[in-house]
Amino acid sequence: MVRLIDPYNATLAFVGAAFWGFGHGFTYACLFAKVPDVCEYGEYIEHKRHEGLTYGIN
Repeated sequence: MVRLIDPYNATLAFVGAAFWGFGHGFTYACLFAKVPDVCEYGEYIEHKRHEGLTYGIN
């Protein structure tokens, strides 16, 4: 959306990309933080660890 405001302003594009990346950083951090919890929950339910399968799918 920032590029639609002024498509030739490089500073505005860099600031917009920084905000976009900062927002995605939280999403990826939460996603990868939940994978060990999924492994633990699978072991709790099935009494088997499927770490390789879980990390491979992720």
